[in-house]
Amino acid sequence: MKNESRILKETASLAKAELFEDIWLIGLMEKDLAKDEMLDSTRKIIRLETCYEDRTGVIWKVLKTLTFWKNIIGLIKDKDIKVVQIHNLSILPLGVVIKFWKKAKLVYDAHELETERVGWGNHLKRISRIMERFFIKFADATIVVSEEIARHYQVLYPYIKPVTILNAPMFSQVEKKNYFREKFGIRDNQNIFIYQGGISENRGLELILDAFEDLSNDKDVIIFMGYGELVPIVQEKAKSCNQIFFQLAVSPEDVLAYSSSADYGITLMVFPDACLSYYYCLPNKLFEYCMASLPIITSNAIEMRRFVEKNDLGVVVKEKTVAALKEAIEEIKKMPYDQIRENCLGAARKVSWEVQEKILVDLYSKIV
Repeated sequence: MKNESRILKETASLAKAELFEDIWLIGLMEKDLAKDEMLDSTRKIIRLETCYEDRTGVIWKVLKTLTFWKNIIGLIKDKDIKVVQIHNLSILPLGVVIKFWKKAKLVYDAHELETERVGWGNHLKRISRIMERFFIKFADATIVVSEEIARHYQVLYPYIKPVTILNAPMFSQVEKKNYFREKFGIRDNQNIFIYQGGISENRGLELILDAFEDLSNDKDVIIFMGYGELVPIVQEKAKSCNQIFFQLAVSPEDVLAYSSSADYGITLMVFPDACLSYYYCLPNKLFEYCMASLPIITSNAIEMRRFVEKNDLGVVVKEKTVAALKEAIEEIKKMPYDQIRENCLGAARKVSWEVQEKILVDLYSKIV
């Protein structure tokens, strides 16, 4: 519970709607974080200790999860629970237990296609599908983050009706900043592209790095802003290539100000051969680029491609090659920049959290 922007937005909307006296956000304890943290008069973060933090492997992860379950049960045993909202598959069985134990309503809010996560082998996927198929039928409501995931769930589980709530930020027309040019000494005649979010495997980072290393001139630069296991690789590239820069992740409330310092945005470079969860995703970074009025380069992952093409927001990279990405960079620079920026703001307004929270509050009003 550090940068869980979706959970923070959802609970803020429910608190504003005054549907509950208290809302608890339960997470894992971590060094340098407060055990209890009041967000406002209604919302409180509670971080619970777990065991086996220094152990790796599937068995230890299972034991850690079971310890987390036990601590949650101890925390709520004397409490009157009206609704429990679960945010990933590993905790869904506990949600079902709480539902029947406390005679509560159960909401399953899947932040991605939970059974098709990146890096999962066939064995783990098979177990997760069996697990989700059994437990999801007990949910009083299922929330998903894209229409394609909703369609996927309806095929798998025809007895549920998933509700799509996009992970979009609150609408804000951001004034353009000049932070990156000032910090990194980027010239006025250079175009700044930004990649923000998880700097990790299976997100096309290597493709973007190779493309910007291979550019024939220095008119275009790339800023990587985020965190993840590939940060050292990006930092090394930044030392050897004067068109690649790294910016450490910033707090959610500062993201748009930093994004507005760029000229173009690049989203996840995932393609049909990526994991299905990524291929169906519609990440909040896409909406943040729109809010910052940045024309967008995206891959042909189905939801991202549809959003960019429908709203005329930029260029879709059709092939998973350096040549195709370099071609997209040249193509987007030829597009009518001011018009694309206006399109971005229009799209941001249509999908903003102000629109999404109405769906959420209406869903909860029916449940409670």
